[in-house]
Amino acid sequence: MKRIHTSLVITVKKLFINAVYFADIEDPESFCEEYKDLIPTLITKVLTGAVESDTLNGLALCKKLTYRQIGLLRGLRNFIRQIESSFTLKTLNTALINNSGTAKLIVQLFEEKYNPAVKKKPDIEPIISEIMENIEKSDVCGRG
Repeated sequence: MKRIHTSLVITVKKLFINAVYFADIEDPESFCEEYKDLIPTLITKVLTGAVESDTLNGLALCKKLTYRQIGLLRGLRNFIRQIESSFTLKTLNTALINNSGTAKLIVQLFEEKYNPAVKKKPDIEPIISEIMENIEKSDVCGRG
């Protein structure tokens, strides 16, 4: 496991990236190629304040979601938080991270259903079915 410490100087304000862990990367060259646009863009958006700095950004690494797709999940999380106040932001973030495959499917569902470039009605039933199967498998409420 490598631990990288770095700092970034912006005018008179000094910002620190405390620790970044890269573990179990079997092929560093392909990793760099695969994430060469995704990670720097996300970091830039976080450092400029355009994107929240929270655990949901981990979805960029584990499911290759863009900062915009993660933003969509943040919006959903915030909506759920408003209508169901018994869930904390930490609880909702943890649920999305621990069920990252389902989180990615939710993004896919939204993108396919609401894409203005698509003229014909998309077939979203398979995505919905897979989301529901994942929810049932996760046994969220301890049923069954």
